[in-house]
Order: sequence, then C-alpha cells, then structure tokens
Amino acid sequence: MFWLEWTLIDYSIMVALAMATALYPRLAAALNMVDVPNSRSSHQRATPTGFGLVLVIGVLLNLVHVPYADAWEFYTGFLLLSFTSFLDDYKPIAPGLRFLAQVAAVGLILYALPISKTNLDSPIILLFALIFGVGMLNAYNFMDGINGMLLLHVLVVLGTLMSINMGWLGVERHHVHFIDNNLLGIAFFVALLLAIVNARNQALGFIGDVGALGFAFVILYALYQLFAQTQNYTYFIFIGLFGIDTGSTIAVKLWRGESVVKPHRDFLFKRMAHLYKWKHMSISLPYAAVQLVSNSIVLHFSPDLSTAWQLTWLVLFIASMIVFYVSFFKRTSLVKRILQSLFFGKKFLGLF
Repeated sequence: MFWLEWTLIDYSIMVALAMATALYPRLAAALNMVDVPNSRSSHQRATPTGFGLVLVIGVLLNLVHVPYADAWEFYTGFLLLSFTSFLDDYKPIAPGLRFLAQVAAVGLILYALPISKTNLDSPIILLFALIFGVGMLNAYNFMDGINGMLLLHVLVVLGTLMSINMGWLGVERHHVHFIDNNLLGIAFFVALLLAIVNARNQALGFIGDVGALGFAFVILYALYQLFAQTQNYTYFIFIGLFGIDTGSTIAVKLWRGESVVKPHRDFLFKRMAHLYKWKHMSISLPYAAVQLVSNSIVLHFSPDLSTAWQLTWLVLFIASMIVFYVSFFKRTSLVKRILQSLFFGKKFLGLF
C-alpha cells in the first residue's frame, strides 16, 4: 500500500500541509487576496484566493526531503511559474511576463527529457511540444472557472499517473516508474485538501492561478516523462477533456470572428453554470467521471496497441468529444436528462 510505505517525515509533511491549508485564509486576509465577484464570476460572494500556495509548500518540502528525486529543471520551472502566478493573484502583472514565464518553465521540462531515447530530437517536434505545454497550462487555468472542476480533474489524472508509476494495476506491462512517487503523492494529497475547501457549490476558497498552473505543471512534467519512456500517445487522453473544451471553444470563437483573449463565458462548463443555471458540482462531477472512464479504458487497452492504433484512438477520442461539444448546444435538455440519469437523478445532483 502506498500510504503505508511513507515514513514519519512523509506523514509530518502531510500534517504540515493540512495546517497550511487551515491557516492560509489568515494570510489571504492579511494580503487582501480576495476574489470579489463581477459580471463574469461564477460565485456570489467575496472569497479568499491563492490556496494553491499550499502546493508550492508541498513541492518545496518534497525537495528538501528527497532533493535528488527529480530533475532540477522541474523545480526551477515550477518555482518560476509559481512565483509569477502568485504575484498575478496578488496584483495583476503584464500578460507578456506571464507568457515568458510559462514558455521558460515548459522549456525547462523539455530540457530535462531524455531526448536521445525519444523521437523528440526534431526541432519541429520540440516546438510543437513547447506550444502544447504552454497551451495545456493555460487550458487548466481557463478550466478553473467553477467550484470543484479543476481539483476533481486533478485527482483523477494524478490518481491515474500514480497507478502506472507504482504498479497498482497488478500487471507488469502497466507498471512504468517514470517519476518520484513522493512528488505525485504530495500533489494528490494537496489536491484532496483543497477539494475539501473548493469542491462545493459555495466554495470556502479558490486555488488561484498559482494552484491551477502549479497542478498543470506537475501533470505536464509527469506526462512528458511518461511519454519519453513509453512513446504511448494515448496517455495524452488523460488530460483530453480539458483540452477539448478549451480547444473547441477557441475554435468556435475564431470561426465567429470573436476575440479569444477577451474574457468570456463561452466554455461549455460556463454555459452550463451561467446560461442553464446548473449547480457547480452537477457539472464538475460528470466532467471528472467522463475523464475517469476515459483513463480507465486507456489503462486497460493501450499498452498492447501499436503506434498507429494509439494515434487512431487519440483521434477518435478527440473527434467524439468534439461531436459531444457541438451537439450539446442543440440538445441541452437531452444531455441534462442523461447526466441526471447517470448520477441518480435530479435529487442526487441537488445535494451538491
């Protein structure tokens, strides 16, 4: 069992992180880091933000505990991204500075990869990996728009990665040790703590950019390390739902000739919350459930697939999610009835 393998120091770190979560509202109040609702907000009252700082504390404690478990490039990129993101939560900084920090952080991840063992030695492929990485960071930031959405997704993805890294599936071909166990475990535990604060219809706090980008960076680093060892393209389905919602929304706005930079409510989950008045957890839970089912299918079948079939699965997943995304706007009532039936009816959804 994973938790039984932790030492007294590991459990002490967990206690410290729980205390940091409990005490953070005082720091947020002292720094006036409060998210006041506006016309585009999904919440109705002023709420402390920046709880993602707890993840930064966890990663730093892990660095002190096992200093050589992960590449220095990861920690440098993580701290650079976290510092600029926390500053942006405290007081908005120039978009260009945020973008440069994101490019530099993703570049450090790519520099840490064993390029000689992969097909990432082409400058064009490396450029695509850089663009994809920066796009993923921003997708996670965009999707942190309603309570529980990001953190439930993070728990699903980190749980999936941990099952591969630690061989929980009990099948040797599914066991690939590609990253420090403690790093994934601490990130998972912090996500669980913050879900208690955030995954409810009336959130007690928000994780902020520092949290959204921090979790995204940990997952991106883990995914790239996993891909470098396995060359399995289907593993990118682990983050597929967020990518589809973000990519489809941007594509629709470009097709309409609208700005993709200007704040909006056109993401699928935001339309559910604002236009159709669904409760936040009635949206976040199905999103996490769909991602969990997708990940489970990948874990079961993908290790036996050839590269051609891996790419076919990836394309089919993207196509099916896009079809659902487009059809949603025409079949809203039908989709809602399906989700209600899957989650035991309106009464169950109303509990959240």
